[in-house]
Amino acid sequence: MGQQMINTLQDILGSILKEKFLAEVCGERCLFIPGSPQKFADIAGWRGLNELLNYRQLNMSQLQVTRELRPITPDAFMNSALTGVSVAGLTACLRGGARLAVDHVDLLSESIGQIAKALEGELRTVVAIGLYAETGTRVCRDPRYDTHETLILQVDGKMSWCLQEQIDTCPIERGDFTPSHAPPLWEGTLDDGDALYIPRGCTYSSAPQGTPSLHLSIRFGTPTGIDILHWLTDEAKGVQAFRASIPRYKGTPAQDAYLADLRVALEALLVDPELIARFLERSTAPTRLPFHLPISAMDDALHTTRDIDIQVANATGLRYRWSEGREVILVAGAEKSFLCLDPSAEPLISYLNTHLRVSLRQLIDGFDDAFDERQIRELVQYLVDSGLLVTKSSVHEDDMALRAF
Repeated sequence: MGQQMINTLQDILGSILKEKFLAEVCGERCLFIPGSPQKFADIAGWRGLNELLNYRQLNMSQLQVTRELRPITPDAFMNSALTGVSVAGLTACLRGGARLAVDHVDLLSESIGQIAKALEGELRTVVAIGLYAETGTRVCRDPRYDTHETLILQVDGKMSWCLQEQIDTCPIERGDFTPSHAPPLWEGTLDDGDALYIPRGCTYSSAPQGTPSLHLSIRFGTPTGIDILHWLTDEAKGVQAFRASIPRYKGTPAQDAYLADLRVALEALLVDPELIARFLERSTAPTRLPFHLPISAMDDALHTTRDIDIQVANATGLRYRWSEGREVILVAGAEKSFLCLDPSAEPLISYLNTHLRVSLRQLIDGFDDAFDERQIRELVQYLVDSGLLVTKSSVHEDDMALRAF
């Protein structure tokens, strides 16, 4: 077991303040984050990787095995039907200096999925995590750069890294490049428990240190002006100047006038002081909703018992604002829809946001001066039906499953 539970970005950063990292480091420069042995052992490890390979029917889209920068053909490490991993084949590849990559391992492992969900809530963007394993015999470095931000967590073993100057500070596509011969921005070895932040566009290479190595690569995107322009196409549909037909047959004067109208309309959209806030409100990561059977599938659960737990479904919490009529406006996730609630519901919404998991009994007893029991049950049911809350049995699902066998 690790020395601490890793549940948040601050847990990964250790003594480096999260606010300082986001304001001064993220997107600007690389950062080595010293750790302690076994720091990330509660997230991933060799045992967890073996379980994935042994009990998951992983396919070619989830696995990549490379040697000296070149992909190895799947028939060398997959079973004949290409639906499962060949023990003999993959073992031989790794023994021969190959590297194994399991993509989107956050969708395959509960512990890794939980940290991905937590980071999506803090960073308010999509997070994907890959797992990389090798036996330490690879000698070839692999210079490359990415179009996303990256956090490397060294789970086990050692890995040396060399970070060069950024080829492009704002890349949106990966292309060919000539490695720089300038002195490295950072060069060193990640030991078990260390972490490394690599900004997008920064060229990097890595190599193991003669022993087995296991690390996680946390990838997260950064919204850009291109994303705002894409989003504005939806906003522009409500503006007549953008809906008007292009005067393609009327000559230069008419086309110049048309462009002038578009400039005025576009400027009107861009001068909105809340434009970025509204864009970010709608560009957060989609909710990772877990199953909680059977309780979540029981229609009468919220009306027949108080022994049921409630949890905010979205990693970003219940996001709300006040309307001009002083209604509470809840943003209902990826559907970009909104729920209007009475202002009296605001303390309850705020309470749900500050507690990871509460029981229906707690809500009923804690807000009995503002709501009667029926109102609380109906409000919770409304938020569950809208996908903003999920219900769980107060008895742990694993315990219920054990009693069933």
